[in-house]
Amino acid sequence: MNSRTCCKILLLFTCLICAPLLHADELDDLARDFWSWRAAEMPVTTDDIPRLERPGGWIPKWSPDDAAGYQRDLEKFEARWKNINTSHWAVPRQVDYRLMGLAIARVRWELHVARNWQRNPLFYDDQTIGAYYYLLLPPPPFDAARSRAIVQTLGAIPKILDDAKKNLTQPVAPFAQLALDQLKEIRPAMLASTRELKPLLDQSAAHDLDSTAAAAISSLEAYRDWLSQRLPSMPSQTAVGREGYVFFLKNVALLPYTPEQLLQIGHAEWARSVAFETYEEHRNLAIAELPLFKTQAEEIEKETTAELAVRQFLKLKDILTVPDWTRHYVDRPMPSYLGPLAELGAGEADDFTGPSRLDQDGIRYITDPSPNLGYFALASAKDARPEIVHEGIPGHFFQLILSWKNPDPIRRQYYDSSANEGIGFYAEEMMEQAGLFDASAGPESGKTLGARGSPDLRG
Repeated sequence: MNSRTCCKILLLFTCLICAPLLHADELDDLARDFWSWRAAEMPVTTDDIPRLERPGGWIPKWSPDDAAGYQRDLEKFEARWKNINTSHWAVPRQVDYRLMGLAIARVRWELHVARNWQRNPLFYDDQTIGAYYYLLLPPPPFDAARSRAIVQTLGAIPKILDDAKKNLTQPVAPFAQLALDQLKEIRPAMLASTRELKPLLDQSAAHDLDSTAAAAISSLEAYRDWLSQRLPSMPSQTAVGREGYVFFLKNVALLPYTPEQLLQIGHAEWARSVAFETYEEHRNLAIAELPLFKTQAEEIEKETTAELAVRQFLKLKDILTVPDWTRHYVDRPMPSYLGPLAELGAGEADDFTGPSRLDQDGIRYITDPSPNLGYFALASAKDARPEIVHEGIPGHFFQLILSWKNPDPIRRQYYDSSANEGIGFYAEEMMEQAGLFDASAGPESGKTLGARGSPDLRG
């Protein structure tokens, strides 16, 4: 065998050995391409779990041509996913494959089954008011890039609403009424928000804010009038039908139940939850209601103490370990530029950070304690721990940052919030049964954790 032949054989073996290194995995390629596309395509939603970090300069685009393009892209992603042969893959990798199928199926659910872009007028409140709102959630500073993105998002509102009027071929009355309710006081809310925001923006962007906001407000009012005129003729049926629900449960939520079974489970769980709440109420009949915190500053101080105590309780009871790198979930005063929109229901008043901001605290924005607050805000104005457990640690904030830290990029993303909300809700019950809230009972009950050598976890 001559030297040339030896070189050829050596080169062949080298290529065979290095082939996996030279060619990226097709599932990883699909995931990279899909999530890059999804960050631009995914509509804004008020759900507090499925937030994506958007590309620079991103604004929602929902013209008829954009929607048609999204549908063509969806077909291509589905075809790529189905053409991947997973028959010899290990189970963990097949799980990744299923997760990507779930992510793609969710887009089909949005575009072809739920069809909010064609049926739900509130969808366009989210793509306009909501898109602006979410840019305000991270705390200051508002640097040049962020300031410019805010003004560009406001500037896109007139076109988005013009496209809405073209896309809403089958608007549904209950959804339209929700949109109208949110738009009722849109002018004073938007004016208050932009007025308070302007001094904080980069000067070049602040220069254009007033005129851009004025055009956005006028278009939102015109959209409100357009909906009002058409509301009487809209159908009232909102359901997507049994077939649509089955598609979601099977392909998006990955739940092994029929809609009928879920109704039965829901009824049973509701009855159990109400019964447990009743037991607690009767167990504590002789104990006074927790008082409201006196000030917002006191509520923030007590929340800070309670969040640390919840972490201590998790460790003390050997429930779970909170990694040292985990940042805190904290209360902060509601910013004056955010409050007017939060009152309209533009979105959840929390900033869970994101994959590129894991070095920052998660934030819940709160208003002054008051007996007139809504159910959850009122509860937090007496005791921060239920909110900490559900929204913070071990709830949504903790769930999300653990996902974003996952070394497998396919498992870093949001897929469906049913599991997250389930964990959040049952974390509350788990902590109640573990004794977290016994410290609220007062010394006369003999059940305070302080009496057993642990701190009063209410702070």
